[in-house]
Amino acid sequence: MSASWSVSLRSLDRILYMRQRLRLPSRLLLILLGAMAVSAQGEARGRGAQEAGTLFTGERVFAGFDGRRREALARQRAPSAILVVGGRVVAIGAVAELASTEAGRRARRVDLPGGFIYPGFQDAHGGLERLGRDLEHVDLAQCESVGDLIQRLQAGAAALPAGRWVQASGWDSAQLSGASEEGRAALAAAVSRAMPDHPVLLREVSGDGLLLNVAGWAQCGLVRGGAGAKDATPSGGWLRGEAAQRALATLQAPTMKERARRVLRGQEVLLRAGFTCVHVSDLDADMARTLAALRADGRLRIRVVGYLDAKIEASPEDWSRWERDPSGADRFELVGVSLGLDGSLATRGAALERAYADDPGGRGAVSVGFATASDLVTQAARLGRQPALRCSGDRAVSLALDIYARTSADFPALIGLRPRLEGLDLGSRTERGRLRSLGVVSSVQPARLGRQTGWAAERLGEGRVLGLQPWRSLLAAGSQPLALGSGSPAVEADPRVTFFTAVSRRAVAAPKTSGFLPGQSLTANEALGGMTSGAAFAATQEDRRGLLARGYGGDLTVLDMDLTQLGSGDAGRALKATVLMTVVNGEILHDAR
Repeated sequence: MSASWSVSLRSLDRILYMRQRLRLPSRLLLILLGAMAVSAQGEARGRGAQEAGTLFTGERVFAGFDGRRREALARQRAPSAILVVGGRVVAIGAVAELASTEAGRRARRVDLPGGFIYPGFQDAHGGLERLGRDLEHVDLAQCESVGDLIQRLQAGAAALPAGRWVQASGWDSAQLSGASEEGRAALAAAVSRAMPDHPVLLREVSGDGLLLNVAGWAQCGLVRGGAGAKDATPSGGWLRGEAAQRALATLQAPTMKERARRVLRGQEVLLRAGFTCVHVSDLDADMARTLAALRADGRLRIRVVGYLDAKIEASPEDWSRWERDPSGADRFELVGVSLGLDGSLATRGAALERAYADDPGGRGAVSVGFATASDLVTQAARLGRQPALRCSGDRAVSLALDIYARTSADFPALIGLRPRLEGLDLGSRTERGRLRSLGVVSSVQPARLGRQTGWAAERLGEGRVLGLQPWRSLLAAGSQPLALGSGSPAVEADPRVTFFTAVSRRAVAAPKTSGFLPGQSLTANEALGGMTSGAAFAATQEDRRGLLARGYGGDLTVLDMDLTQLGSGDAGRALKATVLMTVVNGEILHDAR
């Protein structure tokens, strides 16, 4: 009996039960049976195509990139092809050679003329649910004035009854009225005057703070002058850290169904952009359950590498369900824990050794103490879970390395877990010198530099700004390859933007300007390595992805451009590349042909 016929018999029982309970007419019953048959046949054809395999042909197939090499590795001769069977790479070679093999003759053929086939691009630090959530909110990205911001908020509130929350994402506080306490207060007052009938919440694009109007402040039941709320005024106020979390806790929590919907919407954004895998930090238990459920029912198509918030306790039974994919499709795997140590430079929340140049009284703050963080990391490491510490300012980077040094002294096997540092916006030569001995993997988000170049010198001072986003120094200091992420949704989830910024050190908004500290740029090969093999290495998954090699997962990103030929001068061309196709496990999940 075929698999599709077995599915049909199980579904038939359900339909007959529905007919009996709901008294369906015979004609409607026949329609349901017909639809069921078509669906089963489609599923069978999909499985058959995957089992027979797919032969992808293009202008070039790049087997892989070593992010520790400045020059590119040897490429396949044109035209070339890759054969994927059962979700795994079987062979790479000339089109005629592979097409003439027995497996090649059986395989479905997908021709991509002018297509350059890369190992699937990974986002080593990105959003998933947050991407989907932000699509449901008022979009404040690229707002040019307070008036523009208010118009967008009012348009979003137009269809809502009075008293309903208006939530907005993408607010760049460093660029629009929020760069100082006075600016935040003025913006909160302006929103309060324009929106008196709605509580309003603006999320800072970095994720490091909220701005509420007076109605939102009252709705959250906040007290002026409370902890973390020193910028509060009678017209609303600014919150970050624990105070922001308490405010968010007063909002109605999304249901598991709503969170699943957001994940699926975020997934579509990433697949269209050409990502085949995303690393997501700070998961809570409900999100881990949501991802596991989506994995089980087949709706999670992109690969997700997850890190649970280190402060959350999870049972061994939960971990066993969230780790390896029991189906073998490897769509979601919980590999470790994450912990944020400070905020962002944009909000002056990053913890610095010395005061901010444009705020002599402020150094930022660490969000968790050394002893607590060390205990959490050591506990996770003893259970074999990879730690990932988020740190932006130089004081937070130093703290993270101190935590890893202490953990390594208590548990020498830590180095084998590849402890990660996420962000590393600012660091000293002394701290970079400690990376190699601790076996630390540096995970950076180049596109963040595009936001920082406009105000970095004023905020950090002329001397200290020379240590901003030191990618080449990090690569030289450590023994591990860099992992490159988008940093979305704080910046656009787009591998072309990651590549462009990494190679040029320029902002997308000003692609023809001179690069910011160009000596810290990466070569095309180093950038592509960070987006593929480096990201896989960071997640301890280099044995099955990050390269296009026999037995590796059939994950492909296909562009209409050869990025390996671009340098800092013409890297802007990458922004015009078209993502022709995104393939995960041999399945075509985005097709722009």
